[in-house]
Amino acid sequence: MKLTNNSNVSLNMAVWLAFDEYTHIADNNYISVTGLLKPIKAIILSRRVVNNEPSDILDFVASRTGTALHSASENAWLNGNYKKSLHKLGYAEDYIDRITVNPSSVAGDDIPVFLERRTIKEIHSYKVGGQFDVVISGEIRDIKSVKAFSYMKGDDKDYILQMSIYKWLNQSIITGDVGYIDMIITDWKAHEAASNPNYPRTAVVEKVVQLMSIEETEAWLSNRLNSIHSLVQSDEVNIPSCTTAELWQDATKYKYYSKLDSKRATKVFDNITEANQMLIDKGSKGYVKTVEGMVRRCNYCNGKDICQQYKGYVTQGLV
Repeated sequence: MKLTNNSNVSLNMAVWLAFDEYTHIADNNYISVTGLLKPIKAIILSRRVVNNEPSDILDFVASRTGTALHSASENAWLNGNYKKSLHKLGYAEDYIDRITVNPSSVAGDDIPVFLERRTIKEIHSYKVGGQFDVVISGEIRDIKSVKAFSYMKGDDKDYILQMSIYKWLNQSIITGDVGYIDMIITDWKAHEAASNPNYPRTAVVEKVVQLMSIEETEAWLSNRLNSIHSLVQSDEVNIPSCTTAELWQDATKYKYYSKLDSKRATKVFDNITEANQMLIDKGSKGYVKTVEGMVRRCNYCNGKDICQQYKGYVTQGLV
């Protein structure tokens, strides 16, 4: 892949951003766990794109930051580093001695810790693979860096699916029925935590989710892969459009303007009924403007350049 540095990022940062640690698997039948969570249309169109255009290194800030976080977490467990940390935290020596990192076997009262293990399994002519973050004593933990808004939104569907598939892939290692999401809130503010009961209490929080059963997970995978297979050769018009939820589209707003020439809305509503009621209450003076939410996910889709749905959003000014 050719890269550009159009913003003249420093040599130090440019080398970091250009360095790719991800394991790329060149197999048309391979699909990653995170890839499966994308919309069907995004999965199929992305596979049709041959991108020979150079990418700019600033496009990789988010992914490289995420990789750095996971690498640091892994390193904290390796080479005996965890022992120093646990001593500082006051853990008993006999507890520390029971911990085994990436063991070949587990016995007795061992506390096994498995890190960043990649597993690939075949199902319906596809190879599904993924690399979990951490599994401690049979319980999977996934590390996420998120905004406070994402935490409060509370949509755990993708987290549940991702960790359930990891369990399906690693049934001898992941034996727990729940998954743990270790969230780092990148924009955490102490004053917000003090005033908003729904705001995360600290900058690092744990969320617990119920995992799907092995049977439920395999049924979901079968349905997903069958859908992909049935549509992979279809014209775009026959591929289901990405839904509002899949697009991470902001909610539609309804703005009431008191005068026809007003540049600023008097009030903004979440539903049209309340907006129209205000218009009635004001003697039908002014007007209500519907403002559709911005579409967020298209910017992260490799197939957007050949997607008519995306081009429509561009025309509407929604991306």
